[in-house]
Amino acid sequence: MAISRVLDIAGKGLSVYQSALSVTANNVANSSNEDYSRQKVVLSATASQKIAGLTWGSGVTISEITRVHDNLLEKQILTYNQSNSYQETKSELLSEIENVISEPTDSGLATLMDEFFSSWTELSVSPQSSTLRNQVVTTAQSISTRVSELYSDLDSVSSDCVSNFKADVDTINNLLDTIKTYNNQISSATVAGETPNDLLDLRDAAISDLSEIVNISVAYSDSNVAQITIGGVFACDANYSVDFTTSLKDGELSLVSTDSQKTAVLKGGDIYAYADVYNNVVPSYIEEIDTLMNTLVEAVNSIHSTGYTNTDPQMTDIDFFESYSDGNLVINQSIVDDPNNIAISSDGTEGNGDIAVSIAELADKELIDGSTLSETYGSFITKIGTDITTSDSLLESSGQILEQLTTEKASYSGVSTDEEMTNLIIYQRAYQACSKLISIEDEMLDTLINMV
Repeated sequence: MAISRVLDIAGKGLSVYQSALSVTANNVANSSNEDYSRQKVVLSATASQKIAGLTWGSGVTISEITRVHDNLLEKQILTYNQSNSYQETKSELLSEIENVISEPTDSGLATLMDEFFSSWTELSVSPQSSTLRNQVVTTAQSISTRVSELYSDLDSVSSDCVSNFKADVDTINNLLDTIKTYNNQISSATVAGETPNDLLDLRDAAISDLSEIVNISVAYSDSNVAQITIGGVFACDANYSVDFTTSLKDGELSLVSTDSQKTAVLKGGDIYAYADVYNNVVPSYIEEIDTLMNTLVEAVNSIHSTGYTNTDPQMTDIDFFESYSDGNLVINQSIVDDPNNIAISSDGTEGNGDIAVSIAELADKELIDGSTLSETYGSFITKIGTDITTSDSLLESSGQILEQLTTEKASYSGVSTDEEMTNLIIYQRAYQACSKLISIEDEMLDTLINMV
């Protein structure tokens, strides 16, 4: 009876430590896998037996193979994934806009406006000069071309935002479907009493990818199902995953559920950066340009319309600019065709350039909220720089925190090859000891048989 019990205990030990070695080998094999959570063998004594009034141990068993995982730490990482991804994408978009604005440069709008007003100053000295009149038209056309380019470039940024937003929506839908599948498998395994560690890792990786795209909230059911909400819209569990679509209505880019038509409140992830830049940043920059150009048109026309042309017969009440709308600054076609229609004489006498002087002086007049046109545009450029600096600073801050959290996760949940090698030696020696027990019991059994 004693010999058979020893053999049974040793046999159990061989099986247990062989399994423990297998878990250790799996950990080592995944030591470079960032999405893998270290697995740990939990050993416990099997039920004891009472024989001849004494309680005897009956060996060892694996009670469970746990997944080393910190839910609180994972939640923090998901939160900072969302903010860091948002700031990173927004910084990239703002930098792209800064390159589009291209200030200060010789071809920038600030330089072109200076040249425009300088051309009026020069014309005021020689009002009859055809060359200087053509120069006024040319500088005005340069402003028109530059503003049109700015509008076109900013429109390209907006178009890119829409395209990337739509691509993110497709990725979100695919990830939600993937998470739903994992949820279903994990739930079934959990109900069956299994511990689906590898599936949990795969699902967490998918959830992490999702958090980089959009702001999410995650709750877990008793059967370990991840219930995901995106911007207040329930998005996924074990049996359901929503399909989102892109909504572009009244100039607003948004994420909408196809079944409930609910709009997700975006607060993080790179999809929020695309929506924010499209809905707020680009429109605000365009509004600054529109204000500048509308003020320029109104100010120049209000003075120019009071002057007299250099034609026969003379004409008055002529606007220099025909119109401005949506980036299209249109110069009066009659002036483009014949610069003599530029009206710079205040009294109709030849050689009078008072109107040109007045228009040139607009460069120094406070036309917008107590600021000159140049100062207003300079403030606009400064605002872009400030927006980029702020975004970069927030990106650096969130990036540092995310890096710390990721390092902490790797330290806690990741695989340490040194630790695994130590476990390997421990399990190997335990396995060898159990094998030695069997050898000893075999010798004892032989001795016992030979005595008969």
